[in-house]
Amino acid sequence: LFDPGENDLASIIKIELINGTNIKEDGEVSMQFSHFVGLAFWAVYQAILVILLVNIFIAMMNTTYMNVSQCADLEWKYSKSYYQVQFLTPRAVLPPPFRLIYYYAKLMYKTKSNEAIKADRETKNREYIILLHKLVT
Repeated sequence: LFDPGENDLASIIKIELINGTNIKEDGEVSMQFSHFVGLAFWAVYQAILVILLVNIFIAMMNTTYMNVSQCADLEWKYSKSYYQVQFLTPRAVLPPPFRLIYYYAKLMYKTKSNEAIKADRETKNREYIILLHKLVT
């Protein structure tokens, strides 16, 4: 009697034909004006409903696309920085290929500062010895 694969209009027409209310004795279908107008209104209603729903769907997709396109750059930057931070160690200054440059610069800084500290110690030692010599004599 009812096939879920059929649309509403086809199932209503099928039910009306099966009930036999519109079938004459000779097997001909009665097309009374009220029955035809009712089916026509139902068909027009279904067509308008489909058009309106498709328009609403298009408007919603347009709004969604606009929202996504406005936030796309910000989301991309956030995602990029999130994945970059994920692969950096907590105290890393530069990402992996450039860490060698950082370690080289740090090594040069340490060697230069050690030389400066040694020179400063020697100067202070000389001043201390001279001061002691002045105090003793």
